[in-house]
Amino acid sequence: MIIITKIMVFLLVFACLNVISNFIDFIAAFINSERLQKPLWKKLMLGVSISYIITIIATGFQLF
Repeated sequence: MIIITKIMVFLLVFACLNVISNFIDFIAAFINSERLQKPLWKKLMLGVSISYIITIIATGFQLF
C-alpha cells in the first residue's frame, strides 16, 4: 500500500510540473506574440496530467 501511495504522489508531482511547464510555455509564446507549436504527444500528456490532477482533487488518495 505504501508503495502505491508513493507512486501516486510521484505521478501527481509529475503531472503538476507538466502543467506548470506548459503554462510557462504558453505565457512566453503569448508575450512574444508567437504561435505555440506542440507535438501531439505533448498535448496528450497535458490532457492526461490535467485529468489526473482533477481526479485526485475529486477523489483523493483512496486506494480501497
